[in-house]
Amino acid sequence: MVFYENETLLGLLVSSIPILLGIYFFFIEEKEKTGLILITIGGLALRLLMISLDPYIHDWDERFHALVAKNMMEYPFKPMLRVNPILPYEIERWTQSHIWLHKQPLFMWQMALSMKLFGVNEIAMRLPSAIMGTISIKLVYDIAKFWLKDKQVAFLAGLYICCSFYQLELTSGRLGLEQNDAAFTFYITAAIWALTRYIKHETKIRWSIIIGIFVGLAILCKWLTALIVIGGWGLVVLSDTEKRKTWTSYFHIVLGVLAAVIIASPWQIYILNAFPYESQYNYELNTKHIGHVMGPFKDDPYFYIQFFETHYGFPMAQFLFLIGLAYCIFKKNVNKQLSVAFIGMLLVMYGFFSIIVATKMPSFTFPVSSIIMILIAFGLLQSFRYLFLGLKRLSPIIKWPALLYIPFAIFIFYNALQPKNIASFRSIQMENRNAKIHNASIFKNLPEEITKDRIIFNCKPAQDSELMFYQDVIAYEWFPDSLVLDSIKAQGYQLAFFKNHHNQNLPSFIVKDSTNIVIQKQIR
Repeated sequence: MVFYENETLLGLLVSSIPILLGIYFFFIEEKEKTGLILITIGGLALRLLMISLDPYIHDWDERFHALVAKNMMEYPFKPMLRVNPILPYEIERWTQSHIWLHKQPLFMWQMALSMKLFGVNEIAMRLPSAIMGTISIKLVYDIAKFWLKDKQVAFLAGLYICCSFYQLELTSGRLGLEQNDAAFTFYITAAIWALTRYIKHETKIRWSIIIGIFVGLAILCKWLTALIVIGGWGLVVLSDTEKRKTWTSYFHIVLGVLAAVIIASPWQIYILNAFPYESQYNYELNTKHIGHVMGPFKDDPYFYIQFFETHYGFPMAQFLFLIGLAYCIFKKNVNKQLSVAFIGMLLVMYGFFSIIVATKMPSFTFPVSSIIMILIAFGLLQSFRYLFLGLKRLSPIIKWPALLYIPFAIFIFYNALQPKNIASFRSIQMENRNAKIHNASIFKNLPEEITKDRIIFNCKPAQDSELMFYQDVIAYEWFPDSLVLDSIKAQGYQLAFFKNHHNQNLPSFIVKDSTNIVIQKQIR
């Protein structure tokens, strides 16, 4: 089913029903668990809607992640973009290579497992991100409640992550680095949540190990930025006089680091031995991001400040964040150890990627979004409380703040979600979207006479990856000369060609060969 603007808005409306009920039960009926359960159900419904909106795989970088994940279904420990590269390739071209180590594997393993269970399709491929995003609602709620000692702030923060426009679009695949950043953000959030449990509970060793496990899993998604949680943990120890003088505090950190190493290092050792050149090249490529601009964005130290509104949904987000930050610093009943840790993590994350790293990508700072969303919710609620006190002085009739909490909660819900944007990005008038739907339909419905034991040439740039996701074929975005084609045929392959090549007709040596199939359907 193809969703366009009206259908998308209808889906968003239906998904919002449990969220609005959750707001009512939490603030009016004062049923905390019921309210949280309802917004979690609504969050899952929103994410299931998002992963079904686009019946195609997106360009950057979903089509490559999806294809590698599909191949991992059969070869989980041999990440490959092309299982059978019959033509020469350059390892340096990560969009065309064979062994694919451009990203750490965990998020693609998750996608592969989902497709193993539910079939090779867009929804199954995106499902792990939808599940992780849903779990994040509870994690953020727990973090905020323990940190700020305020269940109303915790609920608004959970509502915020529930309806986060940016996270929803990562889950849908529309934004760059999509499932990779969705998974990385989840595991960083889970590690932050485990840190709050470490401080709260007496069983320190168990929670030390759990923190390390989540950090290790985050490393297996996107690499060493995950260690920022270990740094925040160190600040917790240093900010507390008793912990700072107790050797067991440092032992617990060492234990967590050891757990992270045990989780993340076996894959690094394995690929260095199994794929030495490819792994070394990709490690060096990761390092180049620091000193060289690699990507479409220039090296601007204000890049992530400018993206703040995009990440968090509305123009007042920066202002409310600063208010929440001020209250977090000066309010007495918040957990000061966590405040030091979390503010330190924000400063390091934004400072590192803004000043030190030359390559700028929109999602680089998003892994600490849970902390920022909590502070925005805190700033909003504290501002409202002062407003309520002022209204109460003006009118003694106003005695029930819950009636006024609801509009503010809906404000968070509507602005974080940005339903008009979600719908407009999927408007029936969008030529690029229509072309993607058209091409995906062609790829999905190619007859067996074309897909069986044939190599398909002449796809448009990078669309060979999409075709190989939908069909078990070898595909290329170009075609070689007649001598190379003859050598391929000598290996027992049959050939098929899309008829247009950058708006040029196929050469006669292809068209006149009766053993070749020319696919008449026009890809856009």
